[in-house]
Amino acid sequence: MCVYKQKMKYTHILCLKVWSKLCKSTTDYKNIEKKVINELLNKEFIETIDLFGVNQEIRITWFEKKWDEKMSSLNQGNIVSYLNYSSTYDQLIYNHTELVLKKIEQKFKDENEFNSDWEIIFNIVKPLSSNKPNVEPVSLYGY
Repeated sequence: MCVYKQKMKYTHILCLKVWSKLCKSTTDYKNIEKKVINELLNKEFIETIDLFGVNQEIRITWFEKKWDEKMSSLNQGNIVSYLNYSSTYDQLIYNHTELVLKKIEQKFKDENEFNSDWEIIFNIVKPLSSNKPNVEPVSLYGY
């Protein structure tokens, strides 16, 4: 059982869809979106990503998050991860996720689960804060 099932903290939210170039819209034919998500969930993906000539090994595991009714109205995705990387790594995280999803897409194409005009599209967002800010009182002094 995943530790994240407890009071889950997360740093990134992933939203993904399957896009049909032919129809110019998303598709969920034969529940393909859920199949893609199942390939992604609860598995550690390790990829070496080149950013500006520097290779970085990035490890990411995505988990499913159950939002309450209110939050599900706000959040587009229900796939989350807790990544202990600074915001400097945002481009690496994006590139890593893109590479993993391309591999999943190719796997489904090889298994004839995906039509040739389909592709996985995605977006990653970060919550601004879930903690109350540490605010100190400000006093005005005459100097």
